[in-house]
This record gives sequence, structure tokens and C-alpha cells, in this order.
Amino acid sequence: MLPDGTVVMASADATELLLIHRRIGLIGVVPFDGAEAHCLAVLRDGGRDLLWVADPGFKHAVSGGRVRERLQDGRLVLLDFEGRVVRRIANPYRDVTQPFRPTAIAVEDPSLGARSPVWVADGYGSNSVLRLSAEGDVLFRLDGAAGKPFDCPHGIAVSIGAHGGEVVIADRANFRLVVLDGTGAVTRVLIHPLFTAPSSLAYWRSGLLVTDLDEGLYYVEGGAVVPLVAGDGEQGPGWPNRVTDAGVEPPLLLGSAPRAAHGLGVDAADGIAYLSEWCLDGRLLEVRLETMHP
Repeated sequence: MLPDGTVVMASADATELLLIHRRIGLIGVVPFDGAEAHCLAVLRDGGRDLLWVADPGFKHAVSGGRVRERLQDGRLVLLDFEGRVVRRIANPYRDVTQPFRPTAIAVEDPSLGARSPVWVADGYGSNSVLRLSAEGDVLFRLDGAAGKPFDCPHGIAVSIGAHGGEVVIADRANFRLVVLDGTGAVTRVLIHPLFTAPSSLAYWRSGLLVTDLDEGLYYVEGGAVVPLVAGDGEQGPGWPNRVTDAGVEPPLLLGSAPRAAHGLGVDAADGIAYLSEWCLDGRLLEVRLETMHP
């Protein structure tokens, strides 16, 4: 999200980043030379907006009714809004045989602009959470919490304030949220029967919004988990897509309930959440939070 409420999201084929204003529509396009813009983080640096992109290095597409995969190395890329590369971070592990396929990135201290460290969830690679310097050096690494290794740490959110910092990880295949303090120490693990695949995170009010790939959108505050948007419940062959005689095809998304709630952005000023769906062709849903959780 940009400060004026503009949504930044990847096109369905991941060749462009789209700038969408809710009152105007498409207002700009940023070229993207990568496999997949899986997570985006906007920052302000020296009077200009920049964009961190977590690119896991692969993208599913359909050709002739068959799902095919475009594969390259995972990376983090810092872009300006003309599509020019400001910085590129390849595999940061000392042992580069460890796969690096980042699924999420969050800026630790926005006041530092492009000099800020970043927190990265390597959910499709080595199942690690990393704190990196702006240049890509590993400052901290965590591979699990509460005696259990991470299993697809997919989303990450960071809040740094006067009373210290907080990092929250959506540990998707372990059905939990893991909370760290600013030093990386585990302070809390939240497991809830509603969690089936927590995927992306965003702060709102005094709590946290969580997309769940199977179930929709939750609001989490303290230990309470409040359902805000329910998924459509469809789990047929080929989910989240559909299988026909012609092969795999995009789903028929006829209602407003999400089929597979994946990405998340919040316009806090207007109280609107934007959910992107994980499926062929994709879809962006607008959720008015004030009507869901007044």
C-alpha cells in the first residue's frame, strides 16, 4: 500500500506490478523482471518511494491445460517505481547450497529508508526467518520455535515502537503464529483451531489481520481470533483452480467469498483490507473492515 491508498500488486503473469487506486482504477504499471512478486513492501527513501519484492523464483502457469512451472533462483529486489533495480540480494546463506525462496519481506525501521534492515520469511526455501542488513548480510536467523522447526514460514509482519519491537510469523504448515521481540527471542506462540493455513499478515488497530488460505480472513488481538471473512468452502479437484475436460483452468469466482485468501494489504486510514487470491488469473478483493469489526 502507498500512503494515498494506492494498492501495489503483481499482475497475474508476474511480468508487471500494477498500481490500482480504489476510486480511479489502474493508474500505473511498473515493469518487473522476475519469476514471481510474492510479497511487496513499500518504503520511503530520500523523497522517493521504493519497493522491496520477495521473489521465490518460481511461478505456475497453464499451457495447453497443464500446469507448468517457471523456475529461477530466489531473490530479494529493491525497485524504484520505474522498474529500475536499486539493490538485489541473492542467496544470503553462508552455505549457498541451502535453497533461498523468500515468501515475505518486511522493513524493520521505515525511518531509515533503504538503509533499514529487513525481516524475511524463507517459506519456500530453507524454512527459516532471517533478519538481513540492507546489503543482505545475515544478522539473525531462526529455524523454529517452541521445539518445532518452521514449516513454510509464509508471512511476516514487523512493528518497531518506543517500547521495543515485535515480529510475527505466519508458520503456515504448522497452523500457528509465532511472535518474537525485536531481538528475535520467541515471546509467544499462538495456536488456534480456526487456523488451517495462516498465510499473510498486516497490522490493523491494536491487532493483526491474518489471511488463511483455506478459511478467509481473521482478526487477531491477544489470544482472541475473530473471523471477518469466510472462504467459499470450495475444495474440489484442482483446488484452488478447476479441472475440466480441457485440463486445468482458472476457477469460476462468482461471489465475494475468497477461494484461497493469500496476499494482504491494509489502508488503515480508510479501514479497508485488500486480499489477493492464490489461483490462476488471481483476484483482488476489497474488505471494509469497519463493517466487519466495528
